[in-house]
Amino acid sequence: LAAVGTATTCALLALRSARRTRRVAPDAQRYAAVVESASDAVITIDREQRIVVFNAAAEHLLGCPREQALGTSIDRFIPTAIRPRHALWVAEFGRRSGVPRAMPAAGRDVRALHADGREIPVEASISTTVEPGPDGRGRLYSVVLRDISRRKAAEAELHRISERYRAI
Repeated sequence: LAAVGTATTCALLALRSARRTRRVAPDAQRYAAVVESASDAVITIDREQRIVVFNAAAEHLLGCPREQALGTSIDRFIPTAIRPRHALWVAEFGRRSGVPRAMPAAGRDVRALHADGREIPVEASISTTVEPGPDGRGRLYSVVLRDISRRKAAEAELHRISERYRAI
């Protein structure tokens, strides 16, 4: 997952640079194709936490068309109860390093907010990159989200069966 997040960020940087010069390099096109065809949701936000990349899998997972997501705050896909902590996590992550890693700490459930209001259990991997530019302020954060709803349902069913077995 983390490698896909890093590749996503590299592709974004190449595409943004190419757009400024009105040409798109073949490598940037390949990376963009990988991001778009990924089976996991790929979302990239800027330093103001506005969405700048939202692939087809993100549209499907979060129930929101790309056109409605781009340029908006990532908060719309974060459950209300954890929004204040999320902003702190992102800030801390940006200060620590650009090394891809899972977020938050292992063992915690991470949840995303579907457009219809449902919370979705997900695994998240995040990476950060500083986009080159005249002001040097272009920090981007890419996250790869994997829906783990089926796994969580199977774990709950296994727990239910196990409890029933113990009762017998």
